[in-house]
Amino acid sequence: MVEEKSLIIFSSDELRQYASTDLHEQQYQYIQCIKRDSKQGSDLADVNDVHCSMPLNILVPKLTLKFAKEVANLHDMYMPSRFTKGCTYIA
Repeated sequence: MVEEKSLIIFSSDELRQYASTDLHEQQYQYIQCIKRDSKQGSDLADVNDVHCSMPLNILVPKLTLKFAKEVANLHDMYMPSRFTKGCTYIA
């Protein structure tokens, strides 16, 4: 069972401009980041998923540290081991 505090929820208003399809629910749970050119680890035909092309500066501040590290690795970005979400790093 997933703990409530670890869920990352986006409202349909937050996602609308980045979504690849019409949104029919009020809230959506973040599952994973998929690098567009590799479509790594995802079945893009899954009808229950909503795929969004969201800029990292919008996405990352809402993520947990674990997910932020996964996104950094996926995009070949360095993330210091002592990273705190309150810091700003310029690439």
